[in-house]
Amino acid sequence: MRTRSFAATCLLLFAVQLPAQNPTPQPNRRPMPKPEWVDPNHEAPNGTLYQTFASKVISRDVNYLIYLPPGYDKDTQQRYPVIYWLHGMGGNIRAGAMMFVPALDAAIKDGSMPPAIVVLPNGMVNSFYCDTVEGPHPVESVIIKDLIPHIDATYRTLPKREARIIQGFSMGGYAAAHLGFKYPELFGTVIVNSGALLDPEAVMGTTGPMPHVFGNDNARRKAEHPRGGVKSVL
Repeated sequence: MRTRSFAATCLLLFAVQLPAQNPTPQPNRRPMPKPEWVDPNHEAPNGTLYQTFASKVISRDVNYLIYLPPGYDKDTQQRYPVIYWLHGMGGNIRAGAMMFVPALDAAIKDGSMPPAIVVLPNGMVNSFYCDTVEGPHPVESVIIKDLIPHIDATYRTLPKREARIIQGFSMGGYAAAHLGFKYPELFGTVIVNSGALLDPEAVMGTTGPMPHVFGNDNARRKAEHPRGGVKSVL
């Protein structure tokens, strides 16, 4: 199996969508769920598995869901590429199991998609998958330093950037671009679905949707934006 063909198939199946950068705020939104490193709800829809790992960054367990492709338990010699699918704001690890996994599973079964592992990380509700000042919730560090090594050590992955895809929806789309371009040595393919690619110039201070992430550190807000990451890898 050639990784390049796999990545190309991903890009054909899941097109990049870039909405307006400054969506109109919606009043009377329901309160955000409480961020928890280990969700007490162990539901694992559509054939996924609920798992935890020990994070050295925060010295505690963190949960995730994982999808293993058909035949994973039978052919114990085969290794697989990995898709890290990141949920949107207000969501949880089950979002990708509902939105993404069924389509992928069907594509694998009908032969239009090579077999792949899917990891659904915990985005702590609204972290944008960054190391946030509020909490603090070092989600980025947990994923990069702990989750990815755990996945490669626990499952039969192809542990190289060419076989590691990062994809996300909305807040997760921002994060896929942010992490994918910030760590090009880890990710060979970046897929953004309806990414919340907010203009960093338009969300300064505490007036925008990300003060819990960057506080008033506007220099970091701009430096961490995916726009800068794209420029660094071009």
